[in-house]
Amino acid sequence: MFYILDGVIIIIIHLWLGDIIMIKREQMSKDLAKEIASWKYEDECSIYNLPSWEQMKNNNYALCDDALRKELYNAYLNSNDELIGFTRIDNFPTDIVVGIGVKPNKCGKGIGEEILNMAIDMCKIKYGDKPIKLQVATWNQRAINCYRNVGFTSIKTYMDEDLELIEMEYI
Repeated sequence: MFYILDGVIIIIIHLWLGDIIMIKREQMSKDLAKEIASWKYEDECSIYNLPSWEQMKNNNYALCDDALRKELYNAYLNSNDELIGFTRIDNFPTDIVVGIGVKPNKCGKGIGEEILNMAIDMCKIKYGDKPIKLQVATWNQRAINCYRNVGFTSIKTYMDEDLELIEMEYI
């Protein structure tokens, strides 16, 4: 179930734990981007940890650039206005590539599926029937399951430096 309130899309979902949560999407602010830079994942997921905000600025990360952040990123907040996830959506000539991040302590609770569904809906409205793709590490079974539950299917496996990735497409 979703509502549009003052131009903000609000989704009400039942998570698999039986909790009810509201998720709203808004433009990524600098403060929210800085918060994402502080998120720390554990174990093999630590490859998703970002460097410090200063290091990201020095290395020209899109998240630190006001114009690129506005164009590419969306923040997802719960009813307490707590940042629980984000997406990056790149519009390439032949396809759309979606990246998603969920706050470390919110992983594995079904939130990623809901954020991804919201992002896909936005892509369909904004870009029509253009293919929607994403990449995921082959060892990240939790994310792969999330993406499959949303409707993505594997199309190829490839190496990116030392990391084996699966490219998936929304069907």
